[in-house]
Formats: sequence, structure tokens, C-alpha cells
Amino acid sequence: MNGKRRRVQGLTLVLCAALLGLNLWQGQQIKYLRQKVQNAPEPSADISGLSEECAGQPEAAEEAPDFAWAECARVDPAARTMTLRIYLERPNAGDAYSVNVRYGTGGQSSAVSLRRLPGGALGGEFTLPLEVGGGIEITQSNGTVLFRRDSLTDLLPVQLAAYPDLLVAEGRADLRECRIELTDPQGGWAEVTEAVFRVDWNGEAIFERACGTIPRGPVELETWTHPFAEGDALECHFLCTGRYGLRYDFILCKMLVGELVDNQERYRPVLIWPKE
Repeated sequence: MNGKRRRVQGLTLVLCAALLGLNLWQGQQIKYLRQKVQNAPEPSADISGLSEECAGQPEAAEEAPDFAWAECARVDPAARTMTLRIYLERPNAGDAYSVNVRYGTGGQSSAVSLRRLPGGALGGEFTLPLEVGGGIEITQSNGTVLFRRDSLTDLLPVQLAAYPDLLVAEGRADLRECRIELTDPQGGWAEVTEAVFRVDWNGEAIFERACGTIPRGPVELETWTHPFAEGDALECHFLCTGRYGLRYDFILCKMLVGELVDNQERYRPVLIWPKE
């Protein structure tokens, strides 16, 4: 019994020593953690700074970039001018703003004043000569480009897409089919009058058909065939008169020295002015 009692007492002493050591270790850890908390920066400063930063980000993301576009308001064939209606989305501007318009092959430029419209956008008009050719560019005062077109004719009320199937073989030129589509720059159908389909061979008209008034929608042109020899030049034209009385001459396709050139879908017109 005495031996058993001594073993129990020894085990009890070991457990007490272990518990004492654990308490001392926990005390050291608590002291260490308290020092870290005391030396740490105030959390409110970091949170407020982060809050301000996050609050600024949505505002920057919601600020829409400036966006401008232009469309034809009217054409004066007698004066050979086109008046553009210019719009600008600029939420942070006042009720007046100016943009710079650069146009033509010579790079003429002019400042255009815009006014706030009822719908919220800024708007104004600008008249320029169509004979200058070249394209157009609308920029901010700092030079940022807001709108650009490679050709002024891209803004005219009549735009044409053509899909000709022209075959030259065995000494003959054969237009097996040709579909055209007349649209405005906004993608709607354009209405034209006095439409004519003409084929020129070596500078002379060899085929011509009047298409009259084309209200809206695609048009299938009449097919034709003609002898064709090496060195001959062939051109297919579509002529029409759009709104404002301006006459357009679109070259649908060319065959020169046996090679098809200008084979594209969209075509820019030659403008025919009224005779003075």
C-alpha cells in the first residue's frame, strides 16, 4: 500500500508541475499579444482611408467618356455644300462647349460652338464644302479625337453596297447578276429617284436601263453580256438622285486589261453637280 501511495503522489507532483508550466507559457503569450495590440496603428484611420478610396472608384467608373458623332442635316447642290449636325455627349460640361472640326484633303479646320439640347446632349451645326474631298475629324481642344470618317461622302444620305457577279471568259463579259442595297449612314433604307444602270465599254455606253424610283430595299439589276477583248476597259455604273436633289454616280465594278479592279462591297460615289 505504501508503494502504491508513493506512486500516486509522484504522478500528482508531475501533473502539478506540467500545469504550472502551461500557466506560465499562457501568461507570456497573453503579454506578447497585448504588446502587439498596443503598438498596432489605429484601425479607424485605415478603414476611413480605404472607405474614401473605394468611394472614389465608383464615381470614376461611372463618369462616361466624351462621345461625339455627326450626321448630314441637309445638302445644297447649288452651293455644293453639306451641313452637318454635330452632337456631343459630355456630362460634365456646362450648357456651352466648342469642338474643333478638321476636314478636307487640305486639313482645313474650324471651331464649332455647341449648346445643350433638351435631351441632354450638346449640339450644333456646321456647313462645309463637299468639293474639298478627304475626310473629317472632330476633336476636343486638347486634340483628343472624338469622331472620324475617312471620306465626307460617308456622311451623305445615300450609301450603296453592291454584290456584282461579273465573269469574263471566252471573249465575252457577262454580268450574271448584281444586287445593290441603298441605305443611309444610320443603317435605314434610302429612297432615290431617277435611278439608271449603265455599262461603259472603252468609254462609250453600251448598255443602259432606267430603274426609276427605288423606294426602299435591295434591287436586282438587269443582266447583260458583251464581247470583250484583251485591252478593253469596262465599267458598271449606278446613278441616282437622292434627297436634296444631289446626283450620285457609283462605279459598281471595273474590268481593265482582263483584270477585275475595285472589287468591293461598299462604294463611294462621284457627285454630279447641277449645271450652272
